[in-house]
Amino acid sequence: MNINSNPKWLEKLSVAGNKFSNMRIVKAITGGFKFSMPLILIGAVIQIIQNVLQLILGEEAAILGSLGIAYNFTMGIVGLAWAYGIAYADARENKINPNTAGLLALSLFLILVKPVFVDASTETDWFVTTIQIQFERIGAMGSLVAMLAGLVMGEGMSLFIKKGWTIKTGKNKSIPEFLVVWFEALIPGLVVILLGWFVTYYLDLDIYVLTTKMMEPIVSAADTLPGLVIYETLAIIGWFLAIHPLASFGWMMPILFANLIENTELYAAGLAPTLENGFHILNIGTEFGWILLFGSGSFLPLVFFALRSKSETLKSVGKAGLVPALFAISEPILFGMPVAFNITLGIPMIINTALNSVVAYLAMASGLVKIPYLFAFMPFAPAGINGYLYNKDLMGIILAIVLVVVNGVIYYPFFKAYEKQVLTEEKK
Repeated sequence: MNINSNPKWLEKLSVAGNKFSNMRIVKAITGGFKFSMPLILIGAVIQIIQNVLQLILGEEAAILGSLGIAYNFTMGIVGLAWAYGIAYADARENKINPNTAGLLALSLFLILVKPVFVDASTETDWFVTTIQIQFERIGAMGSLVAMLAGLVMGEGMSLFIKKGWTIKTGKNKSIPEFLVVWFEALIPGLVVILLGWFVTYYLDLDIYVLTTKMMEPIVSAADTLPGLVIYETLAIIGWFLAIHPLASFGWMMPILFANLIENTELYAAGLAPTLENGFHILNIGTEFGWILLFGSGSFLPLVFFALRSKSETLKSVGKAGLVPALFAISEPILFGMPVAFNITLGIPMIINTALNSVVAYLAMASGLVKIPYLFAFMPFAPAGINGYLYNKDLMGIILAIVLVVVNGVIYYPFFKAYEKQVLTEEKK
């Protein structure tokens, strides 16, 4: 369906949405998230291996503790990757040296998480200082500080360089490029680093604690049934407008990861995965396990309908989209059918996402399905299997199957209406 056949208000909404997703700061945050994906995926695989070994060898197996170290140095340091990646992406958007901005952002981030320094007490090692940093501060729980460090460094360096507040080397081509980069970064890097030190150590402010407290009302609101539905619905409306959820709501992803990690820690402390015990329903596991079934938009039923369609066009789209849909890749259907800018199919997509959010929340809040409590981020695993990795609950598999069927029932009349339109166009 051509975008020009849609109402003008839809075109205006699309333009506004794309302007937001193309904002430099939004692109920097989503770029930083993408940069950290290797650490996240490797950490998730390590967690899955731990879970399998725990079933085979028992909880007391020594190897589990050793694997925990590997997990801590992948998923456990993802905040470092976010700080570097966000500054890198922001600097690249500002057309300044991204590597320098990324490295300096790491320094600023480590200052802002406020590590503890302990001087050695013996005479022989009086010159040795031990640094103590809690993993939670440099992992997903420190995501807001990482965002702050990355954006402040990227934007700060850009401001200084654009205003000319740097040491200038002139146009002397005999000066090596690396020296030009060093001198250009010296003043802005020094100012931002000293600012971070002044706020954190001289004023004695704990930025990690402050950002956590500031975000508590937002996270708590989003962790309610209305908050979850609003968040998921707005994200899928963006998808309908061809704006990837990472672009429109990428800033929420670290919070979704942090919530699942907090659930994992609560479970490790011996608590049952319930709302009463402080577990978060809004987390990356709920998102990919039960709300976005087989990808954003839950398109698998549309694929099956297309494969059986009388329209050769839709049948071809179904064939192209089957394997990607099974592994939660939505783009072939979103743009191939298309669903983007197609009001006929966009309405049921939005309804299904809101419905999945409501049902998943109520099932977990009531205890019918366990709230995700294991970190096993596998976004491309088929629905059902994906959810089981997060909570080891067979009821979760049943819920996923029921939701897929219900999504199909809702899609069907809209698909048949759209099929008529396509067949009419094919006859012409």
